[in-house]
Amino acid sequence: PSVVEYPDNFNADLAVVGPKAKNSHTYRVVRSVKSLMGKKEFLENGNVISDKTPAQVSARILKCLTQKCKIEGDMTDVVVAVPASFPPAAMNATKEAMQLAGINITGDHPVIISEPLAVMYSIWEKKILGDIDDDVISFDKDENILVFDIGGGTTDVAIFSLKKNDNILEMFKN
Repeated sequence: PSVVEYPDNFNADLAVVGPKAKNSHTYRVVRSVKSLMGKKEFLENGNVISDKTPAQVSARILKCLTQKCKIEGDMTDVVVAVPASFPPAAMNATKEAMQLAGINITGDHPVIISEPLAVMYSIWEKKILGDIDDDVISFDKDENILVFDIGGGTTDVAIFSLKKNDNILEMFKN
């Protein structure tokens, strides 16, 4: 879970991320930080935790994820999926969090896409690999696909129109 608990001595490097933090009942826990991304205000409990902005808390979560995945060295070509309703300020805060977490965001990186689009790419890949049968989805004809992405705090719904054009599949979000 995207929950962070800060230790009594406020050493952010010792912050606890995940289930242990989720089950904590102290006042030094930050929950639902994704919904605060892009807001200018400091965190409500910023006087008792060392991180003061949603981007800083999100960076703790990203650092934890990269450590758990045992990712070492520079991370480039990063793709991040965010709620479809994320405004530009939240996207910028996400980029800031990535930078604070040590994720390389120079040049054209990172690629930030909506969660429903990430679902479509996953379906596309699974279809190409043969993990999805033709009776479920066929990319051989024009189709509309309704994607529901039900997350921990957001629900995104999108319609994608797939068009076959000279053996090239085109995807349009409606």
